[in-house]
Formats: sequence, C-alpha cells, structure tokens
Amino acid sequence: MAEQLSFILADGIYQTPENQKVTKDVLQAKLVAPINPRNRKDKPTTAWGIEKINRYGTPICISGHKMELRGSDREKGQYIYTCPVFHPNAKQEGLTCPLANHAECCNGAAQGRVFRMDFDQTPQVDVELPQHGRTFEVLYSARTIIERIFGILKDGYSLRRVHKRGKQAVEAHVDRCMISMHIMANMAYHQTGKANCGWTRNRLQRAN
Repeated sequence: MAEQLSFILADGIYQTPENQKVTKDVLQAKLVAPINPRNRKDKPTTAWGIEKINRYGTPICISGHKMELRGSDREKGQYIYTCPVFHPNAKQEGLTCPLANHAECCNGAAQGRVFRMDFDQTPQVDVELPQHGRTFEVLYSARTIIERIFGILKDGYSLRRVHKRGKQAVEAHVDRCMISMHIMANMAYHQTGKANCGWTRNRLQRAN
C-alpha cells in the first residue's frame, strides 16, 4: 500500500515532527495537516511595519492584515510574505490600508511591504509544505471531499444509526451502505460523465 501513497491528509492534531518522520520513514509519503497552534500565543516583533506574528505563524501588518505567503528562499532559510492590499498577485478584495500606515510600513511602495521571516521563527509551520501556501490549500481541499462522502454515508445511507446486533450484522450493514454509495457514484458518473460527490438519494430517484 505504501508504494501507492504520496500524501497523507490528517487533522491538525497530527501535525508534529514525530508524525512527519513516521509518515516519511514508514509510508514514504508526506503528511499534510494544518497548523495546530497548541499553547502558542501571538508574539510581538520589532520588524518594520509588522505588528506581530500570530499563533499560527502568520505575520500581521500594522493595519491588522495577514500577510500573504508568496514563496520561500531555501538558501537563506526564509519565508517571503507580501502585502494583501497592494501586491498584484496577493490582493484580497475589500482590504484597505490607511495612507499613514502605508507610508510607515513600506514608504508607500506601489506593491506594498515585502517581509522575509526566518524559518526558525515559526516552528509550527511545515517548512517542506507551508500551510499558508497555495500548494497546501489545493492538497488539503481534498479532505473536505472525503468528509462530504462520510457525511452522505451517515445521513443519506443510514450509516449513522445502526439498528443491528453482533459484529457480522453491523459489518453487513456497513457493507450495504458502501455498496449503495458506490452504485450511486457509478450512476452519477455515467449520467454526467464526471467523477464528483454530487450523488444523493434524490438523484437516484430521478434516475429511476
């Protein structure tokens, strides 16, 4: 099984150096899990234009905005953050920056502040796959698909309530739920030509 795995998606509670090592050594895969701040607190910084580093390892500017991670400098061991108001590739709709703060933070630079932060300042962030980056977001978004599937199984196929006794009867009930789900997924695929999670009992009724 390990040869088929590239990434293991998990909850933030599993994001520890020990679990990262086990996942890599045993499964030859990368553990993908969000930041678990645990008992960490926001910490102040003397960096120009930056108010603090929050407990999730994100720099917050003096206007109260989260800086946007744009990449890493491996040679220098630094993350590179940019302005979410002025940088053309990081702009977030609705965010503004007072003129005085813009001048104080980056002397009114057209693309706003660029902030470099050493890796060791935020040990809660995964250096290999920073949780604030786009690559992590894309990979971890697959977890919500898995959760929706379990939600459909529980609420749409009676997996939440098992009115059975004995191990065999319970396993048979789960098997029927799983088989029904796969039948629905197969029917949805043949109806739409797409593999997605848009299969429900209502769609099955319409198909019949």
